[in-house]
Amino acid sequence: MKKIIIAILALTLILGLATVAHASALPCDHPTTTTVTHQPTCEQAGYIETTCTVCGVIIPKNSGKPEADTTSTDGAPALGHVFGATTTTTEATCISDGTGTKTCTRCGKTVNVTLAPSGHKYSKDPVVKEEPTCTHDGVYKYQCSLCGDIKPEVKAKTNTHKFGDKSNWDVDTQGTCVTDGTYKAKCLMCGVAFTYDPSVKGTEVLKIAARGHKLNTVITLKPTCQLPGKKDEVCTNRGTIEYKACDYAQKDIAIPNTIERYNSDVQMVTNIYHQWKEIVEVAPTNGAWGIHRYECTVAGCGMKTQELAYKGAVAHTDGTEQTGIITTGGNKASGNKTSGSSGNTSSGTGNKASTNSKGVTIPATGDNTNNLPFVMIAVAFAGIAALVISKRKVNG
Repeated sequence: MKKIIIAILALTLILGLATVAHASALPCDHPTTTTVTHQPTCEQAGYIETTCTVCGVIIPKNSGKPEADTTSTDGAPALGHVFGATTTTTEATCISDGTGTKTCTRCGKTVNVTLAPSGHKYSKDPVVKEEPTCTHDGVYKYQCSLCGDIKPEVKAKTNTHKFGDKSNWDVDTQGTCVTDGTYKAKCLMCGVAFTYDPSVKGTEVLKIAARGHKLNTVITLKPTCQLPGKKDEVCTNRGTIEYKACDYAQKDIAIPNTIERYNSDVQMVTNIYHQWKEIVEVAPTNGAWGIHRYECTVAGCGMKTQELAYKGAVAHTDGTEQTGIITTGGNKASGNKTSGSSGNTSSGTGNKASTNSKGVTIPATGDNTNNLPFVMIAVAFAGIAALVISKRKVNG
């Protein structure tokens, strides 16, 4: 009996295995399915999954063919993490990274983060100031308020010496009227003593400039129109701490009795030391002109002006006061313009005319006449007089 039961069970098992094997070998038409909707998460998009209840494969959307491990992705996109505030694990420094963590408020996932270095925050003003000198560089130091780091900033040396107040200097070489002297002083920065040296910056203040002569001039012989004069010159500068006394003295320095003047690019040499004396040829009367001239009284000169007309004691009937030059005789000389308050003038080159205490014009020497107007007037008067006389004779 037992053998029969064992045989039936064995046969049943064999038939079941054969059926399963046969069923596995045949394609499944997925007679029944089940659908599960997956909502999106922080990292995964939402999707709808359809599975065959017979063969267990996931069926793609819009497809009747079985395709294992295929996921339908027709849901919403992944939501992404929403992290909260960072929790510092290790503080960052001015130059080193720090570490920390942050947690997603939706899914609770925790991630590690790196904290960037903050960088130094140096003081605005230097905490140490070493000023540059004439020979050495200086340095300003700035400190970081976070880590205490020191940043140096080099200040280039000035190459210029400083000597302070003049009262602390010594005279190295006294100056004179014509030569420079020098001071000697120590540089306040490097302590080295210097005198004036054009090649060393800052030492220009140590120069004692030549002060120039202060001359006292004494004329020992006045020049005349015939002879030059003489003079003595003596420098009156006395000695001081910075300057030597001057011993300059010159005697018998010639004083020229001529002066160079220029007119129309032609050099003229004009004597300026005549001594004039007025010679009255015809004294003026009321309404009438007088005639005078001037002669140089210096022995050996003999210079004289031409004859000059000058006003009388009473003004002319037309209300003008005139001075002028007539041509009745006299010698000519080179000189400057002669003029009165109104009327004719004469021009030339040389010195200016002057006026004596009587108001009479004294011309400078020179050929300074222009007589044509007077000649024309005289000729006109002579012609009128001749015409009047001839008419009278005819009428008589």
